[in-house]
Amino acid sequence: MPCRSAYGHSSGRPAQLHLAIVDRVTAQRLLSGQKRIETRFSKSRRAPFGRVVRGDILLFKLSGGHTLGMSEATLVREYDRLDRDTLGRVRRRHGKWICAPEAYWRARRHCRYGTLIWLSPLRPPPESFQPPRQYGNGWVVLGGLRRFARALAVPAVRHPAERLRFPYHVRDADNAR
Repeated sequence: MPCRSAYGHSSGRPAQLHLAIVDRVTAQRLLSGQKRIETRFSKSRRAPFGRVVRGDILLFKLSGGHTLGMSEATLVREYDRLDRDTLGRVRRRHGKWICAPEAYWRARRHCRYGTLIWLSPLRPPPESFQPPRQYGNGWVVLGGLRRFARALAVPAVRHPAERLRFPYHVRDADNAR
């Protein structure tokens, strides 16, 4: 089925901030570094499909809990008109880094759209940043990084090409929890 890869900001838009809500098992795998690809599958076109590109920042939040950390999207691959064969190929090829149980794949066999997001190592969340309420959504596009630069302690970037690397300090795994 058609697949698009985003290797850069082909749209020319500035980097965006996204909020991804995850469950406890996924949170543990993200924090341990075992999970390196975030996936979102759906029956209809909805975020993050078509909304996230390489260089965007993803904030991960525990469902009903606190913010876990943040990561940069290093590669994005999207699938539309997804079928079971393509889903099976995705699982075989990337399953090790997606770290999803069998039930996850079974539940997504009827999905028609898919987004795979390769992640940079998870960084500690900014202490002062409080994400807005999600109203039951599993993915929220918060907007351009400029708008959140002060809260995230990210220098404002005029153009994505100016941003050479992820601007956060790495802490060891024990301090990141």
